[in-house]
Amino acid sequence: MEPPVRVRSREGEEVTCSRKAARSAGTLSHMMENSADGGSCPVDVPAAVLRVILDACNHDDGGFSLMASHSLEELVAVMTGANFLDAPGAFSAAARQLNTRFLAGKSVEELRTNLGAENDLSEAEQASALAEPAFTPPPRQEQAEQSTAGRGVSLLAAEDVLEAALGEADAAALCRLKAVSVAWRTRARRELCNRLCRREGQPEPADFASITDLDVE
Repeated sequence: MEPPVRVRSREGEEVTCSRKAARSAGTLSHMMENSADGGSCPVDVPAAVLRVILDACNHDDGGFSLMASHSLEELVAVMTGANFLDAPGAFSAAARQLNTRFLAGKSVEELRTNLGAENDLSEAEQASALAEPAFTPPPRQEQAEQSTAGRGVSLLAAEDVLEAALGEADAAALCRLKAVSVAWRTRARRELCNRLCRREGQPEPADFASITDLDVE
């Protein structure tokens, strides 16, 4: 039987996991390959979050069922930690829980409440966002002017983590997200446009003129 892997959390607490779990996290797998003395692997992830991720890495479903009772804030923390550890299974499981329980089937107002987002769009802007084609790309100016102050979930994770999480959202939820706030409109537009219009090796469309194909499947 292979010896367990020791991982040292942000607080300095040592957490052990199976080698199967460690191999499911690219960062830990790389550390194992480059560690000659078998010492603990230091990671910038809180101990409580680290335990969830390592436990999830032992399950074929990435720990989806294990996270069924996690709060939105806890799921975002797991995604942030999984992103750092390069643990795609755990990240996807947390993102699917977030989208299934907090985004799918929710109204614009419910989404705004769940995400703790600021209502910084006028009624006309909200109506326009809901009426626009699903594949509308975010203008470069909008991306540059996207709110940096943020609130709610926007304060809990880096932009790349939030955008990756939307990869698990259904198109209907993404369309409603566009009316939640400026920041979420940009994220939803980018995800929808990339999903429907972007082709491998091609830059992200910046306007309708740069869209050459639509994936309608």
